[in-house]
This record gives sequence, C-alpha cells and structure tokens, in this order.
Amino acid sequence: MMTSKWLNLSLEDVDNDKSPDVVIEYFDKTDKYYDVEKPAPVFAVIVSSSKKNEVYDSIQGNADANGDGKFSKADDIELYSALANAFVKIAL
Repeated sequence: MMTSKWLNLSLEDVDNDKSPDVVIEYFDKTDKYYDVEKPAPVFAVIVSSSKKNEVYDSIQGNADANGDGKFSKADDIELYSALANAFVKIAL
C-alpha cells in the first residue's frame, strides 16, 4: 500500500536570526489540489524557538493539528511544538 499522507520536517533558518526553525510540511495525495507532477504541501507550519534556546514554542502558519476540523492556535502550538522539539533532538 502506498502512502497517501505524509509529513516532511526540515531544519532551516527561515527568518535569518541565526537560530534554526523547524519547517513542517503536510502532503496529502487525496487533496483535490494535489498535483502528482508537482507535489506541493497542503500546508506548512514553521516552528521556532522564541528564546533561541532550542526549545521550540512559537509557530507561524495555521493548520488543523488535531484533525478536528477547526483551526486552533492553542492546539497547533501544543502539538507542533512537541513534534518540533522531538525532531530537533533527533536531528541535532
């Protein structure tokens, strides 16, 4: 069975502040706008460390992190920060 949904995580200094940000991209082949020829994320969220201390606690972007159909900044911060903090421990 082929994957139809996946995340791409990367470390990049998106805002040029000398502190890496975690870029989380969500891909979904079942999305009506998904183009097999030019795959692009359905959404992207950037998670950064507000104190530049490798504790990721601030997000840019909106996404339905818990899949309840609502865009909640509190849910996004909690879930995407946890994902970013775990990723950084593996990646660094």
